Amino acid sequence: MLKISKVKNAYKEIEDILGSDFVSDKDFMKAAYSRNVDPAFPDRWADIIVRPETTEEVSEIVKIANKYKIRIVPRGGGADLVGGSV
Repeated sequence: MLKISKVKNAYKEIEDILGSDFVSDKDFMKAAYSRNVDPAFPDRWADIIVRPETTEEVSEIVKIANKYKIRIVPRGGGADLVGGSV
């Protein structure tokens, strides 16, 4: 897991871009977005869930992730049964 300070700093910067409705570190959000419907895949929760709406927001998030050396895992719709959504 990442250092807490890196995650907190990145969270704040991303929240400044997206607003508080589109970034979360709440457990219920991490549980919902960190896996798909297949129970065979282990739960490995993300540190932060972000939901950008524009390519510009995605670009800024990538810059922040790069700055803090945080990996990004894009997620699909979550209905896939073979792990392709995460």
